[in-house]
Amino acid sequence: MRRIARKKIIFAVLVLAVCSGCDSAGLDDFVPEVAVSAVLVANEPLPRIHLALTAPIGERYDSQDQN
Repeated sequence: MRRIARKKIIFAVLVLAVCSGCDSAGLDDFVPEVAVSAVLVANEPLPRIHLALTAPIGERYDSQDQN
């Protein structure tokens, strides 16, 4: 009897932990982030560094438009 009660308690705690970690609040709001890219080659001078902003999912990405 104690073993079944202990399993139920452990299961309830695991379910609560999983459900509390599934908060989707704020995931729909897109905030652009800065993307930095450059190709570094050994024994070469530093190249130009390209800065751009990220685009939302589903939108066509063009690096020239994101500057």
